[in-house]
Amino acid sequence: MRKFFTMFIALALIAGVPSAFAQLPCPQCTTPPPNPSATFPLVKDELDVTCVSLPPAIPSLCAPISTDPVVKVIDMRNPPNSPPNVCVGVNWGAPMYYDPSWTQANLGNVFGLCLDDDSPPNIYVTSTTLYGYFGNATFGTLGPSGVLASEVIYKIHKTTGAVTVFADLTPANPISHAGLGNITYDRVTQHFYVTNMCDGQIYRLDLNGTIIDSFDPFSLHLPLGGPPPIFEILGERLWAIDVYQDRVYFSVWLKDRGHQTTSWPASALVSPTCPLCPSAPAANPNNSIWSVQIDPLTGAFYPLTLRLEILVDYLVNPNPPPPNFPMVTCSNPVSDIDFSPNGRMLVSERSMLNDTCGLPCSRVPGNPLIGSYTLSQK
Repeated sequence: MRKFFTMFIALALIAGVPSAFAQLPCPQCTTPPPNPSATFPLVKDELDVTCVSLPPAIPSLCAPISTDPVVKVIDMRNPPNSPPNVCVGVNWGAPMYYDPSWTQANLGNVFGLCLDDDSPPNIYVTSTTLYGYFGNATFGTLGPSGVLASEVIYKIHKTTGAVTVFADLTPANPISHAGLGNITYDRVTQHFYVTNMCDGQIYRLDLNGTIIDSFDPFSLHLPLGGPPPIFEILGERLWAIDVYQDRVYFSVWLKDRGHQTTSWPASALVSPTCPLCPSAPAANPNNSIWSVQIDPLTGAFYPLTLRLEILVDYLVNPNPPPPNFPMVTCSNPVSDIDFSPNGRMLVSERSMLNDTCGLPCSRVPGNPLIGSYTLSQK
């Protein structure tokens, strides 16, 4: 029941639209009719996902549909067929569930998601502008500041499904309307860690939603004046986050389809003694993953342990560009990080055109928007 990667390559599944993960048809397979609904409270092998509430034509230019659900439960326990006769090329309408209160009107658009370790678990989701910015209509009306609560964590009760505000990270002045990045729960320290796209910080919260402290990996940049949304600068804007073996891993958004030449900000030029840092980081900038050590008992940050872990692959498509997609050389920010039990880091990107607009890049065949890395022991 871990969080599911919410990015374009899996958005079809998340939004309930069939998506084909197969290459060849399999005539002997048949898809049984889906159950009328997934179960709630959550049970083992169900997925909890966040959804985009937008019309399908040009999502980033259309206003949200306020009655649409933005959180769903998907039951993955009974796929259509079992190995070795897995149904290839047939879409599966998996059973789903959503509470009538899990709507865009109540929660606004949400992206980040995690579960705690209660049995069954509570669900936590974070407000976002990553599907487009639509002024006050972007955010839910359940926030403590009404529609102005743009950096909010919502808690969905584990049995009733009731939605409450878990924490409000919206700055008092000015209102940035940038939204949050992602959220994770550390079962060892029982703390939450969440990235804030407004100020570029990681916030640590307890089980009551109380902010314990925050950590700014680079330099503090408060939102400047101007019309919202106002984001932390590229190169200091944090998104994906997870905890593994007493370290918090997080991604830094430097480039997207509309910003392919962004340079490292001065605050991100790290020591060349870092084992995985490039020898000339200023000459080789790209979206990246960093980490910082935390106290194994208290969960507190150790700021002096900050290090660059990975420069995400910069993929180049040597083939001629497809129609209407002239930019085939592209790098996009990492939107989610997770770890396998043996320490394999799984990462997913989300295709972004700018701060609030998602648009896919053309990729080299065989290089999907999901990747994995093996971390060296340090």
